[in-house]
Amino acid sequence: MRTKLLLFAFAPALCLGQDQFQTIHDTIPARLTETKTPSLAIAVARDGKIIWEEGFGLADRENGVVASADVLYPVASLSKPFTATALMILVERGVLKLDGPANQYLGEAKLHARVGNASDATVRRLANHTAGLPSHYQLFSRNQPLRPPSMDETIRRFGNLVTPSGERYEYSNLGYGILGYIIERASRRSYVDFVQENVLGPLGVRHPEPSSRAVRYDHTGSPLPEFDTDHPGAAAIFASAHDLALFGLFHLGELPLKRPILTKASLDLMHTPMVETGPSQGYGWGWEVQTNAGYRTIFHKGGMAGATSSLHLIPEHHLVVAAVANSASPLPDEIRRKIIALMVPSTEVGPASPRPRPQPAPQGEWSGKIATYRSDLPLRLKSDGEVVQVALEDAAFGPLESARWRDGVLQGRMKGDLQLPEVGRCAYFIRLSLKMRGNDLAGSATAFSVPTCTSGFGVTQWVELHRDSTAQKQSSK
Repeated sequence: MRTKLLLFAFAPALCLGQDQFQTIHDTIPARLTETKTPSLAIAVARDGKIIWEEGFGLADRENGVVASADVLYPVASLSKPFTATALMILVERGVLKLDGPANQYLGEAKLHARVGNASDATVRRLANHTAGLPSHYQLFSRNQPLRPPSMDETIRRFGNLVTPSGERYEYSNLGYGILGYIIERASRRSYVDFVQENVLGPLGVRHPEPSSRAVRYDHTGSPLPEFDTDHPGAAAIFASAHDLALFGLFHLGELPLKRPILTKASLDLMHTPMVETGPSQGYGWGWEVQTNAGYRTIFHKGGMAGATSSLHLIPEHHLVVAAVANSASPLPDEIRRKIIALMVPSTEVGPASPRPRPQPAPQGEWSGKIATYRSDLPLRLKSDGEVVQVALEDAAFGPLESARWRDGVLQGRMKGDLQLPEVGRCAYFIRLSLKMRGNDLAGSATAFSVPTCTSGFGVTQWVELHRDSTAQKQSSK
């Protein structure tokens, strides 16, 4: 089933006090040219009102569509807070349980625990990226023959828990794709219809056929074809800057509603970090949460081929800032930072915490396999503590590029062929992420397409390697 969710803006709000943004406004046209960004749309709300919303550039160059705060843009991973909101509605209704196993709400295809227990992969852990699912994304251009598989088939092929549930945070689009599927199954409504009726409708967002939608452009300025994904709950939403501002005001509890969507208790839970993701930063229920410079920011960003988005909420200052662009651009985040600095001028961001230094890799030799859904591919790895080498199938040993060992996890890039139809669309590399468990290494091998691939992908399979005791004894002599 093809799933695409559209949010449609209603009449733009009166921009109050727009003059205070004049300096930022005046810099944007030049920055569009300098960053090769086709268009940018922004919306700013404070104290429950939208005070500035505007578009810059062309949302559709070929047809001369001028950008505005009401033009629809693909928001990529900024879809996740919408999915999380819809999910929380079902939790409040008693249809789903936060700590119920995700497999309880799935069909024939279930999550498979390569390590740990599948029953520990709960709805809550899918929502905060600690279920044990790895990196995953797939874009399917409509001008190419390969089409998205069913959600059951995607789960069968890629629904492997590669770390024990609850062990660590790993951002996974597949997890949110599965949550979108759970919404469909639990509500007996399509994902699109449930979100429209239960989230967007109460916000006042209409749903007629849009008069304009931003075209996605690549880094050369060429239009990209329309596409689908195999994880719509993670990345399928189209929204205007105006829509995003309304959604942000709702999450701040500052948008008057004719009928409630969620209780304050549920909103507070969504905005509470459940897992640490960095210094003074964590992930809640579909939102990232950061405390810095004396205030808390609730936010999410999105980025994929031809799309960049940003939505930031600062509760203490009753502030919402939304920005979208129709290319891979630094501009939405750049303008967002300027707006926040203007609106919250007394805050200063302190120096970034230093990153921990990589540790030397363990010494030894390991052999095992990459277990794809089609076959097992023999894999060998050896390390002298400084240089790590790998060999896939019958190939000679070659370097594990950019290898680093940190917190018991070995990561690096290698060349090879996973022999899957998903990876035959364009060039790619394989990223290994292997956890030392006893004497063995276990984890994931993810095939990432090169940046120029218009049907981008990042698909992951299970890896298990066992230490070669004979080689270990010989090296110790």
